Amino acid sequence: MPLPQPSEGAIEHPGVGSDGQTAVYRICDREGALLYVGMGRNPAARWASHSEQHEWWQRAARFRVEWFATRKEAAAAELEAIRSEDPECNIYGRPGWGEYVYSKYMQKLGMDWQPSSGQEGDRHVTASQRSE
Repeated sequence: MPLPQPSEGAIEHPGVGSDGQTAVYRICDREGALLYVGMGRNPAARWASHSEQHEWWQRAARFRVEWFATRKEAAAAELEAIRSEDPECNIYGRPGWGEYVYSKYMQKLGMDWQPSSGQEGDRHVTASQRSE
C-alpha cells in the first residue's frame, strides 16, 4: 500500500496511515523554530491531543509530516530527529527523560521524588533553559 503524501505548512489533515504506516511530524513556530517532534498513525488526532495538553501549542504555526512504512522505522526517525534537531518542547529522547517522566507521575500521586543520584544534571532541561 502506498504511503500518504508528505505535507508541510499550516494545519491540515495529513492523512491516516494504514497497515502499520506511521508519520513523524515536526511542529514549528511562526519563525520556523522547531518546537516538537512526534509520531503517530493519525497526526491530526495527536495534534488535537497536544492542543489540549501543552501550553507550547499556542505557538504552533507550521507542520511537516513524513511517512514511514512501519512504526519501528518511524520510532527510529523520531528519536534521531529529537537528538539531532533539539526541539524545544520534547522530553522523550533527551538525557534524563525517564527520570523526568517518573517524577511527574510521582507528583500526580502526591509524592516527592528525585533522581537517585540527587544531581541537578539528571533532571530534564529544555532547550530554552539550557540557553539561559
